[in-house]
Amino acid sequence: MFDNANSKFYFNKLEKNEYENLFKSVVKNHCEIEIWHKDREDSVEQFKVAELSKVKNGLILKKSGPLLKQLIKSPLTNNLVLLKINFEKYLYFSAGYLTFNSDNGDYTIQIDHEIFKSQQRQDYRWINNNFNYVRLIANNSEINVFDISAGGLSIFVNEKEINFFAKGTILENCVVYFQADKFVIPNAEIVGHWDLLEEEKVVYLRVMGQRSYQNSSLNKDQSSISTSQTKKVGIKFLNLTKEVEEGLYRTINQAARVEAIKKNLLNKKAS
Repeated sequence: MFDNANSKFYFNKLEKNEYENLFKSVVKNHCEIEIWHKDREDSVEQFKVAELSKVKNGLILKKSGPLLKQLIKSPLTNNLVLLKINFEKYLYFSAGYLTFNSDNGDYTIQIDHEIFKSQQRQDYRWINNNFNYVRLIANNSEINVFDISAGGLSIFVNEKEINFFAKGTILENCVVYFQADKFVIPNAEIVGHWDLLEEEKVVYLRVMGQRSYQNSSLNKDQSSISTSQTKKVGIKFLNLTKEVEEGLYRTINQAARVEAIKKNLLNKKAS
């Protein structure tokens, strides 16, 4: 189950012939679109898709969000901007040029860059098949991460230590290391703990067995490692900056893509 879990989650580039159907769908559903300056992640503004523009690959937008912001001309106007559209089960990312029509107060975004599609964050989890890939530093301790998304992660904790991870506990100033990347998490909430499922036990035993083998001071083999006193703890990220959230999402997608490529190569060699 987990061997294939990561391979299906990464950005897919839309074909040019798919653009028209996407644009028609987001207009029909008056989808929300987030737009921000490519060099300023704190400049996010909310718009609603109103109709198709006469400009090729263009959408006419109306400003949304707080009323005061709707009344003020967007400072993103006449700039190359990044955008995100949330439609059905997918997120669409691209870039374009934003203009403003002073006659009617509408905006037009001309999407003249490639469009990428990915599953929404809440559906997306990277299974950490090797604990060295993803590490959580919290309360001055390094903790084994089982899986991670842009919205949170889960960890393996010994039953004796479970009191340190009571449901509702807020962890402060955590750090997630994803291979060479570092992400500062201002706050994180413990949302629950569960017994390990059978497939989770397999991953736990395999990875902990590798660690024991690599650590000569332990001198243990996999058969001496037990899952009976191990719990899975769910942790939700809070107060992430857009930069950190997008960075996590991008890093997880890249890791999934690399793993998928490796597996395809191995399958080709095997055949």
